[in-house]
Amino acid sequence: VYSSSQVQSNNSNPSYPPMPAAAATTTAKSARLASTTPTGPAPWIFTQPGAKSNITIGCILPFEGPQQVVGEASMTALHMAIKDWAPKLLPSTNINLTCLNGKCQDVAAYSAMTRLAQDKVGRWI
Repeated sequence: VYSSSQVQSNNSNPSYPPMPAAAATTTAKSARLASTTPTGPAPWIFTQPGAKSNITIGCILPFEGPQQVVGEASMTALHMAIKDWAPKLLPSTNINLTCLNGKCQDVAAYSAMTRLAQDKVGRWI
């Protein structure tokens, strides 16, 4: 669950501050996963007038390293696709797009997928 200060509206400034890392627990496994907990841009919400339902879509993209430009371009493309197609395909539905940093690395991508699953994100890209 994200507070309203962590959520970016589709009408906001397009700069995306990093999301805070998940809190670590005391177990060794949790501490190891917490050290690799992915961050990414703040969740982006596309709102529609009279929306009666909400869906959350999760994605894992590289937001640092040599593939950072690919991740940022992909996220921009996702924003454009949602703005164009959501009113036609998902009328009366708000869409929360939550992207995490996979860093193009296996452990980081696994940690990101684990975090999306823990947040009960049911749709992934």
